[in-house]
Amino acid sequence: MTKLYLIRHAQAQGNLENRFQGLTDRDLTPLGHQQIGRLAERFRDVPLNAVYTSPLKRTQGTAAGVVRYNGLTPAVEPGIIEINGGIFEDMLIDDLCTKEPYMSFFRLYRENPGEFQGADGGESFYQVHDRMAQAVDAIAAAHPNQEVAVVSHGCAIRCYLTYAAGLEVPDYLQIPPLDNTAVSCVIYQDDGTISVEYMNDSSHLPEEEKSLASSVLRPFREVSCK
Repeated sequence: MTKLYLIRHAQAQGNLENRFQGLTDRDLTPLGHQQIGRLAERFRDVPLNAVYTSPLKRTQGTAAGVVRYNGLTPAVEPGIIEINGGIFEDMLIDDLCTKEPYMSFFRLYRENPGEFQGADGGESFYQVHDRMAQAVDAIAAAHPNQEVAVVSHGCAIRCYLTYAAGLEVPDYLQIPPLDNTAVSCVIYQDDGTISVEYMNDSSHLPEEEKSLASSVLRPFREVSCK
């Protein structure tokens, strides 16, 4: 079997400012660097064989923490990048929630992912679901009987976990929002079946470093499985 760890990036400036980051390439925050230090300790003794990262700075910086103690070089994989938000890119979430012409469109994004078709050139959840499934399946196929870390983004990982859990795109909201540096784990069996071992485990962070608690997504359903 192959074990994959899906890791959301550490806090970036867009998270701190409550912006829709998407493909906007913002730097990590001081808290983000603290979270990466905790993540590095979590993976110090995990026998990883490979690490993959999306091309953005916030994921590459996080991946550098994952490999801090094992000498691996993260491989950049464009297929695991965050959703292209189109017109939403780098906008304040408060504005998306309260100002037209964004508000009605953003409501679909937040509440009805199956009907959201992409914002002015951006991606739909179906597109992200399909490319994440294809990219992560390919990573697993390239590493039979190994352990691999995949450093990606909140929406992208949730789309993949929807697939791995055997759910459909309209069921995306059943996957909980992921905290910065939260780890989810999936197992690929030799027969091709996928099982989700746990999701959104941020137990390596003290409570004061869990950045999701301040998100506009509150109240949210946090799942932390050991």
